[in-house]
Amino acid sequence: MQKHASLVGLGPLDNASLASEIRAKIGTDVVLGYAQPQLAGGIFTTAGNYARFLRKLLGGELLLGSLLGTHAVCTNPATCPQALNTPVPSNESWNYSLGHWVEVDPAVGDGALSSAGAFGFYPWIDAGKAWYGIVARRQLLPAGSDEDATLGEGARSAQCGRLIRKAWITGAAQ
Repeated sequence: MQKHASLVGLGPLDNASLASEIRAKIGTDVVLGYAQPQLAGGIFTTAGNYARFLRKLLGGELLLGSLLGTHAVCTNPATCPQALNTPVPSNESWNYSLGHWVEVDPAVGDGALSSAGAFGFYPWIDAGKAWYGIVARRQLLPAGSDEDATLGEGARSAQCGRLIRKAWITGAAQ
């Protein structure tokens, strides 16, 4: 996304200018700001405002909505030779599409379109592009925890979101 931002002229913008430019494209009804001028990783907003953005994608108000999941490429070096690195847990294989992940791992993936954040924010759209969800949390592991300390908060939220989707689809607690 950083390369894309620089190619379309967003590179020299500061936090306020970048937020203003993004809102001009997605709608001023989506309140957001930037803590650092990084197109994807520097944004801050509320879950409610991000939900508004997701509804616009699903409702066809934004061009990206029709492109969700397209042009996806494999990102796990263990499963595809062209990949160099992945922030996804190394035991999972997700694809990367246009600014979002496609959760296609054969063992645990369900095709969801997502964007797990480093601090636990995890918005997603289901594979059928009919509904969406947001896990908005930040939980640091307590000392001595038996949870997998190699997972980041984004990966933990993705696991939680995956269980929420499965529960929604099956009607059974996960």
